[in-house]
Amino acid sequence: MENEDSDSIETVEAFQLWDLGVLEIRLLKEFLPAALEKSEDKKYAGFLPHTTSRNSLLERLRDLEIPELSDIETEFENYIERADRKRELERRIGLTERFIDNTVCSLYGLNSENQEVIEKGLQKQED
Repeated sequence: MENEDSDSIETVEAFQLWDLGVLEIRLLKEFLPAALEKSEDKKYAGFLPHTTSRNSLLERLRDLEIPELSDIETEFENYIERADRKRELERRIGLTERFIDNTVCSLYGLNSENQEVIEKGLQKQED
């Protein structure tokens, strides 16, 4: 249900999964969002993007084929290492960008108000 007071959406627990190991949980966290968005054949979770019928998330989840962890364990562990490394690099890049921004503002004698004006202007250009 959509909350009228904000842009957030209220979630309702639809089902639970038990007896999952750490790798199985990570597989689901990594696999499901991608599988439910768009597959290689331009279908969305196995459904055409412009169909008139509505398919619930549960229907799409029911039809997904999640690989057996034992079949892909080594490759998935490699993927996890790369994904974790990517997130760490993105975090470091963000810190570096903030450091550079602060250093440039300091060199030009800009106060926090000037900095906010510049950042808002840059955000508008990106949008």
